[in-house]
Amino acid sequence: MSQAEIVRKLVEGVVSKLTEEINSWRENLKLRVEAELYEAAKAVVEKYSSVIDELEREARLEREFRLYSAMIELERDRLSFVESFLDKVISAVQERVKQIKGTDKYKEYLRACLETARFYMGSDEFVVKCSSSDKELVQQLSAELKLSLIIEPVPDELYGIKALSRDGKVSVDLTLPARLSLLREKVRGILTRYARG
Repeated sequence: MSQAEIVRKLVEGVVSKLTEEINSWRENLKLRVEAELYEAAKAVVEKYSSVIDELEREARLEREFRLYSAMIELERDRLSFVESFLDKVISAVQERVKQIKGTDKYKEYLRACLETARFYMGSDEFVVKCSSSDKELVQQLSAELKLSLIIEPVPDELYGIKALSRDGKVSVDLTLPARLSLLREKVRGILTRYARG
């Protein structure tokens, strides 16, 4: 083998070895770049995934808050309607009782108050507080119902009576405001059920 052939083979060997190393570096570089790109892409996805999750959570909370606010507003409007209607009903009842004062219907109303008081007192003897303007009518009804009453007139218009047992242990308020207070709660319950449909 000639010296030229030996140099040529040596050069070919070196070139071949360098080519292999370059190919190996290129392959390793390619793998390293791919790995770095994958990690970078993964980091971006993870970063923006949490941002997207947070945005979705915030949007869901906003929807829930708006729905809750709308429900509260609807309930507030419904209750406002019920209270307004209730005020009108109570006002109409008060006006009606004021209009019948001095009539036979008012006399029957006071009679019913006295009979209810008798039931609660468990006796025909008790103390009655009534308006000064109703004193004579209460005395007349007391005689008709065979009640033994101590009548204490008050200057206010009670539109009914307040009864108290003689020993002071039992009392009952049968005035229009007290009865309307009870009526108000009953009507509120009815209206609330009706308004909810």
